[in-house]
Amino acid sequence: MTDDRDKAQVNKKAGPVRFIVSGIIFVLICGVILFGMSGLLQPKYYFASSLNSPETEMWENFYDLPENSLTTVFLGDSDVYCGVDAPRLNSLTGEFSFDMAVSSGSFMEGYYLLQEVLRFQKPDTVILDMNAVIRDLSKNELMSKRPYQDMKWSGVKWAAYTDENRALSKKALLKRIFTVFEYHDRWKELSDIDVHPEAYRTNVLGYTPCYEVAEGLFHNRFPQEEELEYNEIASVYFAHIAALCSENDIKLILIKTPKVDWNRSYSELAQGLADRYGLTYIDYNTDENYGRLGLDDTKDWRDKAHLNSSGARKFTDVLAEDMIELID
Repeated sequence: MTDDRDKAQVNKKAGPVRFIVSGIIFVLICGVILFGMSGLLQPKYYFASSLNSPETEMWENFYDLPENSLTTVFLGDSDVYCGVDAPRLNSLTGEFSFDMAVSSGSFMEGYYLLQEVLRFQKPDTVILDMNAVIRDLSKNELMSKRPYQDMKWSGVKWAAYTDENRALSKKALLKRIFTVFEYHDRWKELSDIDVHPEAYRTNVLGYTPCYEVAEGLFHNRFPQEEELEYNEIASVYFAHIAALCSENDIKLILIKTPKVDWNRSYSELAQGLADRYGLTYIDYNTDENYGRLGLDDTKDWRDKAHLNSSGARKFTDVLAEDMIELID
């Protein structure tokens, strides 16, 4: 009789434990399903697709790299991933560089992407494009998505989503964690790129070759425009990038890739930051530097902001010469 009472007591105590354990297992299973559906339904960004946008493949290429193999990392936006032919650059310089650039990337994105780079790599040099010198996209909903969706989950990704300057609502943050809540209707649009993404990978180290040729463009060599002031948020994250490079003994070099609508006012702001932090800044839109590139306005542009593959080859060749001198 005593044994029966003891067993009853044990079963009575075990009941709540089993309930809690079952609840935890159920939540974990739901989480796994939600993550799996998120990965399937969220949009994919491959170089070989018609999007001319690299984020999905960029991350896949990056995570496939041998640990601590990169020597040079480029940060920036589409000006970089269209204009810097990383494989060609590596063959010319002997460096192992990677275009860690995202669409419309601001200095905030550059800061968090560099943190993620440093989890796996120890580059000697970071080359930062200055197109974001007056750009604050911290509140832009799109910029809370594409740069980070294919980043592995870690403290870096969580910090990028919960940054106080980004200020995502709880609902928006939940959609970033489980993207299936945002893209649940996308099952109607699923295509081969969602099911067989390996067929779309080109493995070009972040470079996005563009083959379109824009007509009627003319690089107007620096018109003077209105006086501009530093964007406060952009300046904060530029300082974070500079500090992160300093802490990790990384040489930070500033550039501005060729761009039709870049102007003297923007360049003066970029030069001001370079002077403040004691950094080298090379603007490839000045008369002197643009003349070195040999770009043909009728053949070498995809549009007013981006070089096509022909222009990227010419720019990369000159960039390689400058990199060899600056890095050595």
